[in-house]
Amino acid sequence: MLKVALVTQGTLTLNVLWNLALFAFLVIPVGPRWLRISRQVVAISAAVVLIYSESNLPPFERLIDQWHLVSSFSTRYLFELVVRIVPVEWIAAFLISCILYMYLAKFL
Repeated sequence: MLKVALVTQGTLTLNVLWNLALFAFLVIPVGPRWLRISRQVVAISAAVVLIYSESNLPPFERLIDQWHLVSSFSTRYLFELVVRIVPVEWIAAFLISCILYMYLAKFL
């Protein structure tokens, strides 16, 4: 749901082929528990890389090159940057969605 909201606002550019490939990877049934856990770890890693590549953020190498500057930021300033990038309403909507999911999952 979050990704759809970001795409409609123009924050992300949707790469349909890679998203479908990730979806296909997730719907493949697997039996053993260790394989399901491994699949989840790979899927989460792939999803993070996919959403970063679809975003308008600068290349990751730029962050690594300027790490000495970024590491000197105070916690308060980092919080201010996060609030500028991610609106508080989105955070509230995400938390409410998570709480609703945990509540409704008991009944479904």
